[in-house]
Amino acid sequence: MSVVGLLGGTFNPVHNGHLQLAEGALTEGGMDSIMFIPAAQPPHKGDCHIIAVQHRLKMLQLAISGNTHYSICGLELDRTQPSYTIHTLNNLRDRAGTDTVYHFIIGTDAFLEIETWFHWQEVIHTTNFMLAQRSGHAYADVADLLERNGFVFIEADQKIWKHRYRGNIVQFLSGQIDDVSSSDIRKLRSAKKTWKHLVPHSVGLYIENNSLYC
Repeated sequence: MSVVGLLGGTFNPVHNGHLQLAEGALTEGGMDSIMFIPAAQPPHKGDCHIIAVQHRLKMLQLAISGNTHYSICGLELDRTQPSYTIHTLNNLRDRAGTDTVYHFIIGTDAFLEIETWFHWQEVIHTTNFMLAQRSGHAYADVADLLERNGFVFIEADQKIWKHRYRGNIVQFLSGQIDDVSSSDIRKLRSAKKTWKHLVPHSVGLYIENNSLYC
């Protein structure tokens, strides 16, 4: 049985926070591997600054190069329509069968918006989640969301919750994740302020060499 963490996003660009989240899922969450899933057309982002997918894919390849626990899934890149999480999860489950267990890795800020997702009830009732606490988003708000959707905590410190009927779990990671976003990096780059410390060295060079986000 393989336990795989799924880390989706536009990766526009991939940054150190993404990699810290992946590493936390490996070490603290006990994942065997992490699969990065870049989105071609994310439905929740109307950002006109999403650059061409070939650049985002190349930066992601550079960021994870040499790490045998990391891989990239191009499933969403082949879609001409917006990428919905439930479709990706179902496709992966169909491909892997019962030999692989997936855990969707996400920040608490994004998780708090899950009730706006496409077919969100199916997502939250069938998916294991691994949550990273983001500043400005109270644990109590996430706990309220979990409780009203049928989850109960199964550890005294309330770091692991389980759906009372479905059995899928939500686990909180305790590791520190840098408070950085791709939009911050784009703004800093455009304003000619310091930004390269927020991304892997190879990604910073790629951004500069290809004049991205200027």
